[in-house]
Amino acid sequence: MLSHEFFHEQAHIEKRHELKRRILLITICSLLILNSQLSILNSLPIFNSQLPILNFLPIFNSQLSTLNSQLLSTFTLAILYRLFCHSQEFEADRIAAKKCGKNAAIESLKLLQMREGKTNFFANLFSLHPRAEKRIAAL
Repeated sequence: MLSHEFFHEQAHIEKRHELKRRILLITICSLLILNSQLSILNSLPIFNSQLPILNFLPIFNSQLSTLNSQLLSTFTLAILYRLFCHSQEFEADRIAAKKCGKNAAIESLKLLQMREGKTNFFANLFSLHPRAEKRIAAL
């Protein structure tokens, strides 16, 4: 009998998850490049709508706000990409569970959970795979 892992990976192939991830990643990178280019334009005096007298305050400094804007947009897009990847993993788990049975899928994910061990907050924050306990709960 074929395993949950096999059907899980087969679901990724059938649903073209990798292609969708690459398209999303290219789109995100394009948005980040566009954002940085717009930020450069905004820093030019001719495009800057801020009053020059306020630039001595850090909150009104266009270079600082540009950096904050870029960091925030980068972090936001990274989290959106992560959530997209998680949704694909849950979808592949559901498809695999239909093919091999829910109990076999849960047992397979419990083995994965034992191998995962404990990870820190940042490892979970940027992981493209949800923790096994969340995947089990989703089934």
